[in-house]
Amino acid sequence: PRPHLGALGPLQVHDGSAWRTIGSPKRRAVLAALVARAPHPVSVETLVREVWGDAPPASARTQVHGYVLHLRRALPACAADALTTTTTGYALDVATLGTDADRAERGLVVARTALAAGDPVGAAQVVDGARGLWRGDPFEDVVATPVVRARVEHLAELRREVEETGFAALLGQGLHAEAVGP
Repeated sequence: PRPHLGALGPLQVHDGSAWRTIGSPKRRAVLAALVARAPHPVSVETLVREVWGDAPPASARTQVHGYVLHLRRALPACAADALTTTTTGYALDVATLGTDADRAERGLVVARTALAAGDPVGAAQVVDGARGLWRGDPFEDVVATPVVRARVEHLAELRREVEETGFAALLGQGLHAEAVGP
């Protein structure tokens, strides 16, 4: 698979062959805010609040810039341009560097389309792929800040919708017992 970010579990970078962790909790907090708001820009002030809450140190803005520099270096070379500087902060270009959450959302659309077209077997296969993207709870190794919490709530709803679509695909195949068990 191509390089991407993983938010459906620990926040990690997949370099195309393996998962790599993001070092410090503060770097993960910055990246989590960027992933949660992608593709929209996130101001440096918001990133400062995400990392330190209401008690940032005087050097907070400088430290955020340093964290972004480290994050750029942590991205695979082919995706280094995905983290861009804006006039007020930073943005993550998910067209350049996708996320597992984006893949799950696209999978849900494809599965629902397959169901609507009368292809429950195809829908079940796509749902299985989407289910396999979860490696744990979304952003499980990041402090639950307001920006991250809002995204986690959305991803929890996405997971429910994937599961419901999976049940519908099983029912569409006449596999009632398999759908009732879970």
